[in-house]
Amino acid sequence: MPRLRHVVRVLLSAQTALLFAVAGKIHAADAGPIRDSASELGLPFPPAWIAETGADARRDEARRLFLTLLERSIAKNSAAQERQLDKVEAQQKAVSRFTLFLFYAQACRASLIPADAPGAEKAARDRYINNARRALLAFATAARTDRKAQADQNEFSQATCVALYEELDKLRALGAEEKQTVHAALGDGAQAVLELKAERGSFNRAAYVALGLAETARVLPDDARAAAWRAFATDVWEVDWMRSRDTIEDARGYNGLWIYATFRLAESLGRLGDLRDPRVAAMFARFSGMVAPNGAMPDFGNCYWVHGLEHWVYAAERIGAFYKRADFLDNAARIARFLASHPELDLGEMEALADACRIIAPAAPPMPPRPRSVLTTRVTDYGDVLYDKLYLRTGESPDAAYVCVDLHDGGYHGHADGGSIALYTKGPHVLLHTLGRLEVFANQHQGVWSAQTADELLADGASQHRPGEWTRWLVNFRWPGTHMGGHTIDPARMRRIFFRLGDPEGFTGEGVLEVRDVIGVRPDGSTKLIHPGWSGSQRYSAKKPGERAFLGPADLGVADWSEFSHLLVSWKSNVPQAVEWMGFESAAFNGGPNKAGGLRARAGSRMLSARVNPDASVAGGGFTREMLDASGRRIRHSRELRLRDTDGALVVLDTFEFTEAGVYAFGPVWHAQAIVSRDASCVVARDDAQFQKRKTIVAQPPLALRFDFAGTEALRIVSQTYDYAHGHPQKEHFAAVCEGARRAGERVSIVSVLRPAETSGPIDVESKPGEARVPSAAGVMILRHE
Repeated sequence: MPRLRHVVRVLLSAQTALLFAVAGKIHAADAGPIRDSASELGLPFPPAWIAETGADARRDEARRLFLTLLERSIAKNSAAQERQLDKVEAQQKAVSRFTLFLFYAQACRASLIPADAPGAEKAARDRYINNARRALLAFATAARTDRKAQADQNEFSQATCVALYEELDKLRALGAEEKQTVHAALGDGAQAVLELKAERGSFNRAAYVALGLAETARVLPDDARAAAWRAFATDVWEVDWMRSRDTIEDARGYNGLWIYATFRLAESLGRLGDLRDPRVAAMFARFSGMVAPNGAMPDFGNCYWVHGLEHWVYAAERIGAFYKRADFLDNAARIARFLASHPELDLGEMEALADACRIIAPAAPPMPPRPRSVLTTRVTDYGDVLYDKLYLRTGESPDAAYVCVDLHDGGYHGHADGGSIALYTKGPHVLLHTLGRLEVFANQHQGVWSAQTADELLADGASQHRPGEWTRWLVNFRWPGTHMGGHTIDPARMRRIFFRLGDPEGFTGEGVLEVRDVIGVRPDGSTKLIHPGWSGSQRYSAKKPGERAFLGPADLGVADWSEFSHLLVSWKSNVPQAVEWMGFESAAFNGGPNKAGGLRARAGSRMLSARVNPDASVAGGGFTREMLDASGRRIRHSRELRLRDTDGALVVLDTFEFTEAGVYAFGPVWHAQAIVSRDASCVVARDDAQFQKRKTIVAQPPLALRFDFAGTEALRIVSQTYDYAHGHPQKEHFAAVCEGARRAGERVSIVSVLRPAETSGPIDVESKPGEARVPSAAGVMILRHE
């Protein structure tokens, strides 16, 4: 195919440049030395902190920042939670975990105030201790009167109840009879959690349940039920977590929750030595790259922009302290500075902040500079090694640029986001991030997509597949997916497969699903028919919202799929928007002969290879994967990325190789809050906020981002406007689309050049299939796929 020379001639106007102004003042915590003075709440700093100030600047800053975050959370939530406590005491109802988190935080803050503190300081200390005591006794009542509802809360807060009890015991705030009452409630609460909420797996809920049971067994060693609590916690530790030495979580917030619960579980079980295992240390080390120079973190998976960040303060500090790693201690301070600059944030899971204040570590030995390009991997229960993330950065200075690329589809709380950009920052500015609190489709990530027409390329989830037409899903059934509260599936002992149909909004009548076949794909690419298909239906009525149907063959017997790496599943439906996910049941891989394993999975892609730029002085990398488009057609997609030092520009080369002839509309898809301007080959977009829900707006200083496109075939820019809920304000969706008939084996490349606040002249891009040449200050930048 002849080389295409494409010249973009659009300049940002002076009017557009005015839009780069910072929307509001950023408030940062004073990171100076801790003196004998009051904190933000007017309370004294701990005397030990004051005595040590000036000896370790890193620790001084972390102490001030962490305490600032804890106190802001207490101040923001105390009034509402005190009213809630009055209510649950009067009604003898379950105590919310967030109520327990708040009063545990108050108790921890009270413990840092000297008992002989005068006046207002003593009054605050006494109030916090009394509130914490009332909350613990309210839990004790609810454990008896509202058992199931309290167990629902204590799935995450059983360990907090134990910690609250121990904190109040140290403060001598409980009488003898009250201690007996609390002991009985802790035991009954743990048993209710074991009976009603126990889940297995290396993910956040299982780890929290195990932590709560282990902590209860530790403080009640003579309880007749303690052995069962300890046994469950030990199984989660040894069988679910230490078998693979990895987590199935693939969402930023839930990764933080899991790390918090896992470190605390290690302490409770006396298993901290296990964390010295080199494979465990390497697993935790992969999270080092997850923090941008400005302290922001990529919001991949089921994750609000602000979800779980308080747990990451703890996680980074705890990993840094345990392994004596300066990069994690630096991350902890960067995250805390980022949070401190946003006083509007409601950090409701305060148990992590309170515990972070207890582990603030001295500075660790210095480490070499972070690599500019980092590729990480993860491990499944079966020992499969999968690509996880690609991190690029131009440095660590305040003006440095950063990119995180998610290489992993699925995972617990994960999305179909393989190959997409999860975060792109420069200096304080957040230029791109995800749409993702709840599961979204592949075309709703900062990645690529393909459909039959350009109008379908950016369609929202309700119209992802065409009604009544065959499509196909690539299902990574061996990958850690969204487990259904049970054990990992055993591919050698499969028992059932099915589709779950949800309630399609606005549809009434008969919803029909037809499955044509299920094909097993071996690692070498060879295939085998493993099921000839099935059909089923579900009737939907406007009078009965929320209908669900599980449609699949009655029984597989015992099928052995262990030779296959993934599945190809062909299906069609007259209401494809109702098809939510595919489910699998089997004997348990790690739970004994009488246990069942469960998995649910959506369409995904298959990462074939990933790489970092061989030139270590230039941030860059890439990958090659197999993807299926909206019609289920297989495409080999490669993406190469380079992050320029000079201006933080990101250059992306996408190459599509078609395995099936047909008519396609394909290209990179992008999502932003506002489109400032556009023409035939350029879009200027801007995010004014990263999170916006009701009165809460979280925004870094906005900066426009210019997208220039070129390709080996003609391109046109298409766009759609629609809101995606759950606090993510990106309502503008656009793509550089190549359209037309393609031959099997044909390749097409598209170059995207993303320039932060770019106001200079046109870009001159030379492009051919698999290669692009882009001018840069250091000369011509060449991107080439492997």
